[in-house]
Amino acid sequence: LLIRPSDIDRAVRILEQRAATRPWSQRRPGWDRRFAKTVTMTFGDGIEFDLHRMLADGVFGYRIPLERLFDSADAFDIGGVTFQALSTVHRLLHSAYHLLLGSSEPPLMNVRDLGVYLSDERVTLDLVVFEAQRWGGEVVLAMAIDQVTERVADVPPKWAEWRSNFEPDQHDLDLIRRHRSEGSSFGRAKLDVLRELPALRDRAAYAAALVWPSREHLESRGLRRRDSLGPFVANARSRWR
Repeated sequence: LLIRPSDIDRAVRILEQRAATRPWSQRRPGWDRRFAKTVTMTFGDGIEFDLHRMLADGVFGYRIPLERLFDSADAFDIGGVTFQALSTVHRLLHSAYHLLLGSSEPPLMNVRDLGVYLSDERVTLDLVVFEAQRWGGEVVLAMAIDQVTERVADVPPKWAEWRSNFEPDQHDLDLIRRHRSEGSSFGRAKLDVLRELPALRDRAAYAAALVWPSREHLESRGLRRRDSLGPFVANARSRWR
């Protein structure tokens, strides 16, 4: 479930009132609302709710203008109840992000998902590229298309032409390489996010949560203070060099 950042704390409380639990506490108060990609809540019967604040982790997830996802949502009905989903353009981009940034070795079904969207004649290339530019993620789209071409089949000519004319920025390529190689572990990719945060206070809060997570968070994950501080110092030193 994609949740507006301002509603994420309320969504967690609602599920907690219905006996759902989270595997560990948030890093610091306000982390879920300001920085988390996902909060996973689990019920006693094993059913999980993934409350997504963002569509992707890391630099490119933070670049996505989240309000646009809600402003252009599609509507569909189940049992007489109307729900919202991402628009077709946003679903295509989400599949590209999930394919490229979700795992260093994405399963074939993720490649298939993007291939299906690229083959849909109702999807307008110009609209997708325009939105990718708004997300600061043209390079993500381009490299995800490469995955489809390499692992499944050629993409439709209009997409092949766009890809051949697009020249990725080397800095963005480096960001993607670090993200894919490090995954969810604590590495330079986590520090790359600092540049994407709009305000100094956001950067300070993000860095503080990485360096000094709450005692509740550490205990819930079975960690000690030095377990979180050590990797940050090592990566900061490497980045400085």
